[in-house]
Amino acid sequence: MQSVDHAITKPKLVEQEGIGLRSLTGTFMTEPTVTNAIQDIAWKTQLNVTIYDGTFLSHNRTDGNAWIYLGNLLGTGGSLTFKNSLKLRVSDSNDNPLSGAGVVIKDAAGDTVSSGDTDADGNYDAGYLTNRVLSPTALVMGRTSIAAALEDDHITAGYLTRVDSNPHTISITLAGHQTYEDTITINRKLDLEVALSSVRNSPTNLGLVPLGVKQVAI
Repeated sequence: MQSVDHAITKPKLVEQEGIGLRSLTGTFMTEPTVTNAIQDIAWKTQLNVTIYDGTFLSHNRTDGNAWIYLGNLLGTGGSLTFKNSLKLRVSDSNDNPLSGAGVVIKDAAGDTVSSGDTDADGNYDAGYLTNRVLSPTALVMGRTSIAAALEDDHITAGYLTRVDSNPHTISITLAGHQTYEDTITINRKLDLEVALSSVRNSPTNLGLVPLGVKQVAI
């Protein structure tokens, strides 16, 4: 079963790649989307997997949070990384594109994760930025399976650790214009627009305006 809520670069992950779904009958499915299974997501935690512009939404729970089933050689150093793409368009207050604007994006730890200048059309592609990373902890070393639980419940129980890269900070500078600074959460594919005010005008900050999260049907 597929869902338009999930846009990923590898729509056909096999069981050996460490992520997929486990149905009510125990059959392993090779689609990293969601189903009406008791365990929405089955993750073989000895492997490293990255999900690009994807998320796990439960079709089984009314709150939309997905059950995550951890199994197979837990605690052996695998990880599950979520990355989301970010593109910017920088313009002036009249919607004219601004080229050569300097963009710097930092994660929650203060590390620069993307930097560069806008192109002739005012566009800047930050690439894929890390949302969060999940890793099994030593507390599950030697276990071959754990019952399904929500991500936060696994963390509370000590089965998972999570490294959050959000919130991200963004700074945009260009001579003759007000410097733009803001804090954003990157947890989905984003196309954003920023309008910079001229230093000759009263300082106004139009902020980041979402142009829409693009949904990709797989």
